[in-house]
Amino acid sequence: PSKYFLGTAPIFFGKSIPDIYDIITGWHKVHGEDVAIIAAFNELVLDLSSSKNVEKVLLAKSIKKSDPYDFMVPWLGTGLLISIGEKWFQRRKIITPTFHFKILESFLEVFNKGADVLIAKLDAHAGKGEVDIYEQVTLYALDSICETSMGVQVNA
Repeated sequence: PSKYFLGTAPIFFGKSIPDIYDIITGWHKVHGEDVAIIAAFNELVLDLSSSKNVEKVLLAKSIKKSDPYDFMVPWLGTGLLISIGEKWFQRRKIITPTFHFKILESFLEVFNKGADVLIAKLDAHAGKGEVDIYEQVTLYALDSICETSMGVQVNA
């Protein structure tokens, strides 16, 4: 019964990001380019690494985002990043060049600096009970968007 609730999550508990990466790439070595992972609550996650299947997903006219995207709808709306169906397909062509890895790579310093600020803010709440991270994540996004798109540091 606990496997239903936890899926493969216990495999990752206490592991560092590089360790998790090694685990998943190990699965690819054993099972092939595309791996199905049973995540928490029996949620099926496909980890695609074959260009053929990634292309199928990117060219699909009908695509449903996974449940974690629902968390972002109140924050981002159903705009370019999390829209679905025909709206997503049309707008994907507009935004795809923006997210080319070379462009994103040039912004790593900005993202990392903002992440350090976000972590410091969240650390201040550690051990003090629940915290609503919505505002902090929104401010991080605002800082990142302003600095990467306009070169302006707003320190939100």
